[in-house]
Amino acid sequence: MNKKPKLGQKSPEVVVEVAATNADDSRRILRCLIDSGSSESIILDEFLVGLKKEVAKKPQRWTTKGGIFSTNARCAVPFYIVDFSTQKLVTWNFHVDSSTRRSEAGYDMIIGRDLLNQLGVDIKFSSGTLTWEDTEIPMREYGELRDRQMAKHCYYLNDD
Repeated sequence: MNKKPKLGQKSPEVVVEVAATNADDSRRILRCLIDSGSSESIILDEFLVGLKKEVAKKPQRWTTKGGIFSTNARCAVPFYIVDFSTQKLVTWNFHVDSSTRRSEAGYDMIIGRDLLNQLGVDIKFSSGTLTWEDTEIPMREYGELRDRQMAKHCYYLNDD
């Protein structure tokens, strides 16, 4: 999915790192959309190696502008929202998308209203900023993180 970014439009996109599950674990750097239009949070399955997934009794069906898809598992995911802090570990129970490959996805993780409410993240389009606790960061240009290399570059700029 290679949509051209809309120039000048700000978007609540952040870089996330899934915490290592063991010493041999390589860094898992994800492109994440802070999405107040999504009721719950979703992550692509391929970033969950080493984490325990719970298969749902029945699939969760999602209707989006891009179409209909379903998830059939949940997973407690420990991660850092790197743009805010590389030290604050968040763990959340995400729906697992096992049908979409990262090469076809615009984002690897979507943080929905369930987690946004829990964390108290403010999305301020009037100022083009995101705020979590005492940290305010600027929104990115729409589509800036679609390029995986750009996401890695942004990660290493924030790495303590």
